[in-house]
Amino acid sequence: EYGEYEEEDDEEAELGQIVLEGVAELLPALASVAGPAFAPAFQPHFAALMRRTAPNRPEGQRSVAYATLVEVAKAIGIAAAPVVPVALPGCIRELSADSAGLRRNCAYCAGVLVEVGAG
Repeated sequence: EYGEYEEEDDEEAELGQIVLEGVAELLPALASVAGPAFAPAFQPHFAALMRRTAPNRPEGQRSVAYATLVEVAKAIGIAAAPVVPVALPGCIRELSADSAGLRRNCAYCAGVLVEVGAG
């Protein structure tokens, strides 16, 4: 009986990862097409991405969230400045993560955020 719940949790986690990966491809593509005009539409998605960067989330989710954020920030430029004070502390925190991929994504993301925030 309990095994069924574990299997459902695994399936739900897998589905969540698939959705996150889809969003990670879609948001930067939309930002690339719309440019700075995409910033208002990005706000609710930014909040959802930031929830995926919480320390209790799997490293893979955190890495994908930061990679998505950096691609959108690059595409919309200075219009991403309002997200910098919210996202940058998490990027800096992750520079000491166990995963080299997460550290690399966050180092790059921090650099882009500082660039965007400096305008």
